[in-house]
Amino acid sequence: MTDTPDERANKLKCPTCGRDDLTLNEFFKLARKAKGVTLREVEKQTGVSNALISQIENSHVLEPGYFTVKKLLEYYEIKGGIKGGIEP
Repeated sequence: MTDTPDERANKLKCPTCGRDDLTLNEFFKLARKAKGVTLREVEKQTGVSNALISQIENSHVLEPGYFTVKKLLEYYEIKGGIKGGIEP
């Protein structure tokens, strides 16, 4: 089954592996693993609780807040945000 144009617009490209079909949840999980850090290390550096990061990575939180996403993107040094945009 193929994605609709709207579904494709919500997919992200992995900065390390090049896959361009990632959900936000998959994207953050791969970014953390690529950086080689634990949930607790991300928490310490971003102020985002490790429980919330885990919930995001495991698709229990599908639409995290703007500032949470912003902090994580900054931590993972993702420039230019994500396609589709995020508004506060």
